[in-house]
Amino acid sequence: MEEKQNYVKTLFPRIKDIRDEDLRNKVVNVWLKAWEMSGCDKIETSSAWPPEKTKIQLSNVEHTNQVVECAIGVATIVERTQQININMDYLIAAAVLHDVDKIIQFHGETGQLTSLGQLFGHTSLGISLALEQALPLEIVHAIGTHSPIYSKNSPKTHEALILFHVDKMMMQNWLMSRRVDISFKIHLDSNE
Repeated sequence: MEEKQNYVKTLFPRIKDIRDEDLRNKVVNVWLKAWEMSGCDKIETSSAWPPEKTKIQLSNVEHTNQVVECAIGVATIVERTQQININMDYLIAAAVLHDVDKIIQFHGETGQLTSLGQLFGHTSLGISLALEQALPLEIVHAIGTHSPIYSKNSPKTHEALILFHVDKMMMQNWLMSRRVDISFKIHLDSNE
């Protein structure tokens, strides 16, 4: 078990910057649970957007780490220039977990929705995993409100607002720099 925990910590090095040890362990456990549910051999093989993985050429681990770094940078500037206290433990935890559900929402090889992915949209599974580990509700909220397409609610904390904007910005910058045009909307097959 310790080997798997260290593997997750290696993939997401900013986990070590979460000062609260209990929270740090819970973040690792959320990833371990998602990995177990996925049936994937390795977490890092999951794409940042599996339905378009050949176009996007960005792993979910790479994207997540980019978002974490950007969120920390933005939070540091907000704290310094606006004198707003940002809970960095909560922000880092939410940023590390914001796309944790993609590994169970999509088949790694095909990029198609899994049976869980067909029933529950992006953010729903992440919320569920976070609640199962009894993460603070502010972190669950940030995970649940990070997506402009799949979130039903808007960010209501500073940490959630930062995550919402940096996630979109980092992905759009990646796509723009590579001149890639993709859709993040999922169209389920229907029998209508």
